Order: sequence, then structure tokens, then C-alpha cells
Amino acid sequence: MTAAERILFFYPSNSSGGAEILYSRLADKLARDGFNVGVIDYEGGGVASLIKNEAVDIIIFNHDSQVIEDLRTCIICPPSIYPYLKYILGNFETMYVLFWFIHPYNLLATMPRFSFLSVLELRYLLNLYKLVFPFRFRIKRLLLLIAENNNGLYFMDNSSRRENEKIFDLALKKSLIPIPVSDLPEYEEYNSVLFKPQLTCGWVGRLADHKYKSLIYLLRELENRCADDKTVLAFKIIGDGEYIEDVRTFADQLEYVRVEYVGSIKNNKLAFYIRSNIDILFAMGTSALEGAAAGVPTVLIDATFTKFPNGYLFRWLYETSDFDLASVIGEDSEIIGTKTISEILKEAAVNRQEVSRKSYKYVAENHALELSAEILLNAVKRNRLRIKDIYKYL
Repeated sequence: MTAAERILFFYPSNSSGGAEILYSRLADKLARDGFNVGVIDYEGGGVASLIKNEAVDIIIFNHDSQVIEDLRTCIICPPSIYPYLKYILGNFETMYVLFWFIHPYNLLATMPRFSFLSVLELRYLLNLYKLVFPFRFRIKRLLLLIAENNNGLYFMDNSSRRENEKIFDLALKKSLIPIPVSDLPEYEEYNSVLFKPQLTCGWVGRLADHKYKSLIYLLRELENRCADDKTVLAFKIIGDGEYIEDVRTFADQLEYVRVEYVGSIKNNKLAFYIRSNIDILFAMGTSALEGAAAGVPTVLIDATFTKFPNGYLFRWLYETSDFDLASVIGEDSEIIGTKTISEILKEAAVNRQEVSRKSYKYVAENHALELSAEILLNAVKRNRLRIKDIYKYL
């Protein structure tokens, strides 16, 4: 398409997680740069409530016909929102949509009973869907093909692209828009806990269905490591979620890892807290970027709906590639990490300053807000996917 006269971020939500922070951050940035920008959200919704720039137009969404004024508009949303596009009314000749995967299962999650069936290994889940809902599955595959052929399909990282290639049996272009962090502070030497006799580890993230098992796995690994040399390790959990009681039940059995539940911390206070209280951060997605941007040595940990593979290994954030911020893995997944938990702890204790600098540098070079916004705008210019091209599949 030619340059959009208006960009709308479409993500109706009553939560305030990583996705909501992502869209509000980009909307504020583009408005500061002089673009005509808006968000479509529920009244008082997660994205709308985070908007700081008064120039960003808030369009209230209520699952009813939503009329968009006759401008050349690009709507940016994850594929999970595509069924809601049927409520958008306007000139479909000048109304474009750009699908941006911000979670590898953004499209698969629109299948019936996904939240219940996601405990299955992916191969069993796909076989079930193809058997019970073959038409719906084919429609989603066709939607990806149409978006791909019109330069309207992008992924937050290469891991998400690969996962959807596997799910829908497609060869997809490596079209990536990295998740951005907020404006990066100047790097400061990381020495707030340099002389503590013991490391304090931490987790940042919502305790959701695809994350809490990762945290339990991590706590088990740390417990086994500490039991070997009879040392005690402090561990702070920052975040809430529907699976927090599952984590508590497991953590209550630990002898050497002392867990503290910090709860949720507002995004503008998070960097200061983790920098002041945590030596090694374990996280995925946006949370990992926030930790590294604060100069905290940050380890990526993958997500799972089922269980981790035997011999799972960890990796520092700066050891990833193609903007990957975690994969969704299962028992049979390939192991892409390179370090045991013992090696991670030792490296953080011996080379903390170096790990800190590398973590910060990775974010600055790959996930700065200016970089993500530039890539996004280039994607909008290249996009040819109009709502009318997919309307009959909504």
C-alpha cells in the first residue's frame, strides 16, 4: 500500500500484560513522531489505559459495528483478533490489516477449546483439530496464505515463524518485527549486589498456562543444584496469574530455594526493583527484555504447555538469534540452549559485569523502540492485505 494516512492498533483487552504494553508503547512513539495513530480497545481497556500521548485516538470497541472514517488505514493486530475484524465497517478498498504474531499460538488459540486442550502435545492437538474441525483448520491455513502473499504477515521472532510453519504445514517468509522495549536508559555499571555472599535469582512474568510449568521446572533445577552443595538461594517471583497456587504448592516443598512472592510491579517501577534486588533474572518475552535493558544478567527460559525435554539447557538472552525470546517446547523438542543451571550460576558469579553489559547491548542493538518502529512502518508501506481480501473468512 502507499503510505497509510492512519495506523490503528486493534487489541481489545481487559488485562495489562506484555501485549498491552507493546501496543501502547508503539502507539505513543508513532504519535510523538507525528503519525495519525489510534487504538481500538474496550472502554478502560488494557491498551487504552496505558496510553500516555493525548494525540493517540482511543476508539471504544464493544463487539458491535465499528465505523472507521474514510482514510487510508492500516489496522495492526495479532491473528487472534481476526474474528473481530467483521465488526469493522468502512471503505474496504482503503482499509488494510497487518497481522503480527506476538505469541506463536496467536492463530491456533482461536480454535475451539484451545485453553482446555493445550495440555496435549502439539502433534496430538493438531491431529485432533484436523479430525474434528477440519474446515476451521483449513480456513486458518488459508488466512495465513492470503496474508503471506500480500505482505501482511509478520512475526515477533523466528521461533514463532517456525512454529507456525510446523502447525499449518507452510513455508513462510522470515518477516520479523522485533518486540521493543521502552526508551533505553544509559547503561550503568551493575554493582548494586556485587558484594552479596549469595546470589538472588528472580522471575518476571504472568503465571499463565504456558509459563507456570517453566517456573516450576526452573525452581526444581535450582533446588537440585543447591542441594548438591547445601547452599540456600533466594528467589523472587514478580508477577501474578491464575496458576500462582500451583507454583506455591510446589515451592512449599523446597528446602534450599527460599521463594518470595513480590506480586505485580508497575512497568515504570519494574526496572529499578529488579536492578536493586536481583542478580540473575529468568524470563521470556517482553519481561526478559525489560530485565536486560536494566542491565540485569538475563536468562531466557522457554514456555511449555506440557513438560520440558530431558536434559534441557539454558541460554543467556544475548545468545539468542533472530529476535527469539523463547520457544514453546514439549518433551520431544530440540534443545537449543547451551548451559546447565550450574554453569549459569557460576558465570553470573564470576563474570557478572560482562554478562550485564552483554545483556544490555543485545537489547540496545535488537529491540530498541526506534528500531522496532522503523521496521513496523516499513512493513505497513509494503503491506497489500485489505480487509476485503479476507472478509468472507471472518
